[in-house]
Amino acid sequence: MAIVSPCFSQQNNLLKKLHDSKPDTAQLKILHELGNYYLKKQYQKKKSDLDSAKYFFTKELELSNALNDTSRYGKYESLGKLGEVSFARGNKDQADAYFMKIINHYQDIHDLYNQAGILQRFGEKETDASEKIEILTKALEIFQKLKMPARIIDVNLEIAGGYVSLNKLDTAQQICKKVVSQYKNANDLQLDQVYRLLASVNRYQGNLNQSLFYILKSVKISESKGKASESTYGELAQIYQDLGETEKSIHYYKKTIELREKGNNVPQEYIFRTAGFVVQGLIKSKQPREALNYIEYMERRHPHDSKFMAAVIEQIKANCYEALKEPTMAEKNYLAMMRDYNEAGINTEITGLTYKKR
Repeated sequence: MAIVSPCFSQQNNLLKKLHDSKPDTAQLKILHELGNYYLKKQYQKKKSDLDSAKYFFTKELELSNALNDTSRYGKYESLGKLGEVSFARGNKDQADAYFMKIINHYQDIHDLYNQAGILQRFGEKETDASEKIEILTKALEIFQKLKMPARIIDVNLEIAGGYVSLNKLDTAQQICKKVVSQYKNANDLQLDQVYRLLASVNRYQGNLNQSLFYILKSVKISESKGKASESTYGELAQIYQDLGETEKSIHYYKKTIELREKGNNVPQEYIFRTAGFVVQGLIKSKQPREALNYIEYMERRHPHDSKFMAAVIEQIKANCYEALKEPTMAEKNYLAMMRDYNEAGINTEITGLTYKKR
C-alpha cells in the first residue's frame, strides 16, 4: 500500500484559506503556516522554495505591523522565521540581524524568559559552531537564573553538540556527564537524549562498548516513558552495525523507519537513507534478493516525490543488482541514477566516477 504524502494537499488547502481570508489574526496564522510549509520542504536549498518561504513570512511581518500584533504569529515570530530562511539560504549576516532585533526587543522590555528562548533558537540555527556555543551559553545563564531544569538540559545538549562539530569530543562528553550527575534523579527530564549524545560521542571516539552502554540506557528511559524516538533506535542500529552485529542492526533500522512512517510530513530522504542501511546489512548478510525485495517494497509504500529521491532509490537498487551479479540491471539503474541526479541539479561527477570504477 502506498503512503501518499499530504504535502501538496496541505499547500493547496492553505492557499485556498489565504484566498478566502481577511487581513486579520487568522490570516497571520495562514501566512505563517504557508511560510513553514516551504521552509520545511525536505530540500531546503532549493531557491524557489526559500523564496516562497521568505515571501509569506514577509507578508506575515507586514500584516503583524499593520495590526500591531506581537502574539504567536506576530511581529517577532515572523522576524525569527525570516532569520531561519536567511540561515537556510546561507545569508548569515542577514540572519544574525533578524535575530538581534528580537533579542534587543526582549532586553528592552526586561523579558528574561523570551530573551533566553530566542537566544536558544538563534543558537540552534547558527551555522558557525563557535558562535553557536557563545550564543547558547548566554541562553543557559538566563535559564539557570530562572531555575528551569528542562531548558537547562536542552541548551546543554545543544552546546555539547556544538563542541562535537568542533571535534572537541572530550568537552562534549564532560558537559553531558555533568548534566547526568546533576539531574540523574529527575526522570521526567530529557536524560534519554543526554545518554544518546554520550553514545554518539563514544561511537565517534571508537569506544563502541561504552557507546552501547549509553544507548541502552537511553532506550530504557525513553521506552519507560512510552516515547522511544527514531533517533534513539537509529543510533542503536548504527552502533550494532559498527560492532558487526548485522542482524540486530537491521532490526533497529527497521524500527527507526516504522517510527518515521508514523510522523507527519517526514522527508522521504530520511526514510530511504535508513532503508539504504537495511539493504546494506542484508547484502552484507549475503541476502541480496531480500535486499532488492525490501527496497522495492519501500518504493511501493513511498513512491518517489522528486527526481532526487528517484536517484537515491535507483542507486540502492543498483547496489542490490550488483550484489546479485546482474550487471545489465545494475548498469541500467546506475545510469538512471546519474540522469535523475542531474535533473535534480545534483553534481554527479563523483557518482559518475564511482560508476566507472565498477
